[in-house]
Amino acid sequence: MISILILLVLGQVASDAPPLTDYHAEELSRVQAEIESNGYHWTAGPTSLCRYTEEEFQQMLGLRIPEPELRRSGQLARLGPPARSDLPESFTWHPLWTTNIRDQGNCGSCWDFAACAALESVIRIYSGEFLDLSEQQVLSCATPGYGCDGGSASIAWGHFREHGAMAESCMYYRENDTEECIEEYCTPIAAVKERIDIPNNVEAIKTAVMEYGPVTTAMTVTSSFRYYHDGCYEADTEQPINHLVAIIGWDDNVCDGEGAWQIKNSWGQGWGINGTGWIKYGVCNIGTHTQQVFYYPATALELYRSEVLDDETGDGWIDPGETASISVQIRNGLLAEDAAGISVTLASSSPYVSILEGDAVSVDLEPGEVGALEPPFQVSLDSETPVGERIWFEITLDAEGTEAVVDSFSLVVGDVPVLLVDDDVGSIADPFFRDALTAAEIGFRVWDTQSNGPPTGATLEPYPVVVWVTGVDGHISEEEQDALSSFTGNGGSVLASGQDIGWFMNDYDGAGPFDQEFYESIFRAIYLQDDSGYRHLDGIPDDPVADGLSFDLGGGSGSCAQDYPSRINPNAGSVPILTYAPNNYGAVRYEGDYRVIYFAFGLEAIDDSAPRQELLMRSLTWLAPAVFDNEAPEIAVLAPNGGEVWWYGEEAVVSWSAEDNIGVDTVNLLLSRDDGATYPDTLAQGIPNDGQHTWTVDGQTSEECFLRAEAFDFRGWTSFDLSDRNFTIVGATVDAPDAQHEFSFNLGEPNPFVDATSFRLVLPQGEEVRLAIHDVTGRQVRVLQTGRLPAGAHRFGWDGTDQGGRTLPGGIYFARLSRRHQHHEGRLLLLR
Repeated sequence: MISILILLVLGQVASDAPPLTDYHAEELSRVQAEIESNGYHWTAGPTSLCRYTEEEFQQMLGLRIPEPELRRSGQLARLGPPARSDLPESFTWHPLWTTNIRDQGNCGSCWDFAACAALESVIRIYSGEFLDLSEQQVLSCATPGYGCDGGSASIAWGHFREHGAMAESCMYYRENDTEECIEEYCTPIAAVKERIDIPNNVEAIKTAVMEYGPVTTAMTVTSSFRYYHDGCYEADTEQPINHLVAIIGWDDNVCDGEGAWQIKNSWGQGWGINGTGWIKYGVCNIGTHTQQVFYYPATALELYRSEVLDDETGDGWIDPGETASISVQIRNGLLAEDAAGISVTLASSSPYVSILEGDAVSVDLEPGEVGALEPPFQVSLDSETPVGERIWFEITLDAEGTEAVVDSFSLVVGDVPVLLVDDDVGSIADPFFRDALTAAEIGFRVWDTQSNGPPTGATLEPYPVVVWVTGVDGHISEEEQDALSSFTGNGGSVLASGQDIGWFMNDYDGAGPFDQEFYESIFRAIYLQDDSGYRHLDGIPDDPVADGLSFDLGGGSGSCAQDYPSRINPNAGSVPILTYAPNNYGAVRYEGDYRVIYFAFGLEAIDDSAPRQELLMRSLTWLAPAVFDNEAPEIAVLAPNGGEVWWYGEEAVVSWSAEDNIGVDTVNLLLSRDDGATYPDTLAQGIPNDGQHTWTVDGQTSEECFLRAEAFDFRGWTSFDLSDRNFTIVGATVDAPDAQHEFSFNLGEPNPFVDATSFRLVLPQGEEVRLAIHDVTGRQVRVLQTGRLPAGAHRFGWDGTDQGGRTLPGGIYFARLSRRHQHHEGRLLLLR
């Protein structure tokens, strides 16, 4: 009797709705009372889901998104909406551009059905094909034995990317995940190449849906949702998300003008409005973890990978003036026909490039197969090509019976100092680093782990600095840890940035046994807290990297995606450089056998571009001062500074102050007895910058003495200061001979050397001098001095770099000194 009354009140029952049990009749009465008491704008009634018990219904709610993905998508909600002002009040792809409503049955495969529904729609929109993809393929082949217990759209799309999507007619849906996988006997009919996360923002989701096609989105299904018939669904819940649907449109005018999403569900046509429904914006967490998949025809040949081989210097890239081979691999599309008679040509519009061998062929390729071109392409670069220049190449791929396809790739020229490892699973963080490096005119290459996989230690080895960016992801895999361990083990310098690095290696359930050990021993940090609770950082005073810096996180012109900046402590010799509050640290640096700076937040999330740029540049300069330092040190003579009298045999104390943006390497102290005309006496050379030096006074008497103090930094930049006024030395005899003015040229101290060596030159009188470094071929690689020098002693340093500051390979070099038509030469051995 209760069932009949409810049916009379609520109207016609859906055609496939089963007879109501007492449980569903009571639940339906409760839901209706809830709608009336809250003034909701939707109607409830018997649906096809009334055939399931409560336990069976809960089993259907199978969305299981890995926690790292949830964290990432949650933080994307901070991103501002796209700059669009022309979004219509209502829009839908239904019914012409969406496929038929499906029924997942009593299996928690909603995520699988939503993923297939979105992909089917974009295929329909962009190719005109009306495909029915096999959800069973995902359950049986991608998630055998557990798919009915839950998953996410990324699992389905990831499987389709590697294997292609099969037709429903080849693998029929069986409502279980134990059915045998037979995809090897099926022919793929669709493919996936890319998907992106969409921020949980109404305008952003609208833009994605209208500009490209339906998206998948998570929501929280409550018990009332199973009775939805029509109208604008509302409910109040604090439960976590548990269901995945496709958003196919919207209408701002429904729900009393508050607007709603139009969704496509996977509960058959006996639920909702023939399987679709309207859900008010923001209700039941809808919009959470929204993702969009893109159409990928996969019917043609395409570029797979390019690599520089057999370059003259063996460094893995092409340098100015160099000839090199470029190895190219191509792939036949997953949905293509067998490709035969494949020929490829190479072209470039760059004025710096000469193509010496631009024609190649490939073996026949089956669908999805990868092949290398033979012979490798041969190219030559002009000697005037700027280091860091990005050279674009275009390849035309042709095969029998098909239309030619044009693809492109680029190479960065020369010994650039930075490898930017893009490990942020998207494009949230890396654009900020690219922009900052470009603005600073620093050459860099990018290694994208999504397309190239994890780099090896050999990949990192040639670069002075590796910048490792994880954005809002934070996961550094075991293979990537091995690469970083190898790189730092060989003395490499690393800047690591990412708010979730610590969480992944310490708190995350999936953390491996060695993650924490790597974190503490390589990044030199102790993880304390996932979210520090702060969004402001200050540099620690006098720190060479962060002194004077002060900035906020999570807003402004930054990425805005910053919910979990970690709190850390220094470990094993590292020191803190940025603080949230007293004794609450957000970054550390370590100097030992290698150098590392670790930000427990995303540098990309700093609110303003100025401190972002400044912090990045200071970090690079500290990590590799020989490469990035362009500032000379400052030094001031404190004593003797005028008026002092030093006596023969006295223990006189010379004092000074010196500082540098990175650090003062060494100090020289030179003495003049002729009012600063010459400085023949070296009181100390290459001593530490400890502020004072004791000298036992000797030599001739003079009342016209000056002290010259010289400071050198790690890059070789130098500056000097003189005593403000004359001071006096009372020598043993005024006629004592001065042997310092005899010519001498001492080569290479030390020799052999690893980091730097020095040369000492004494001139009896002022003259023109040229000092240069040459390699074994006679090619000049560095000029240390050219021009007139005064009489006296002079010191020059060389750090094993060329004129452009690029690190030279180890080997034999020659120092050549030219003066008065005389030449002096010595051999140096640089060890690498």
